[in-house]
Amino acid sequence: MKFTIIWTKEADAILADIWVRSAQRIAITNAADRIDALLLEKANEHVDDESISRHFLCITPLAIVFEVSAQDRMIKVIYAWEVA
Repeated sequence: MKFTIIWTKEADAILADIWVRSAQRIAITNAADRIDALLLEKANEHVDDESISRHFLCITPLAIVFEVSAQDRMIKVIYAWEVA
């Protein structure tokens, strides 16, 4: 099953703010890229056909909360934060 990843406006704005303030911009960029790749690669592991399910993923120095909708075949990143 092919999924589409979207970052909400809030999550995208948070990611941009993290990147602007961070001393480790390359690591933030790499983590965001890896998160997108993992979400696409492992989407089926997070599917619950009955509802939208919420999950957490951390690729240091970035963590996210995301929702998976099997019906819409969509992964929505709803929040992000920097971790130490």
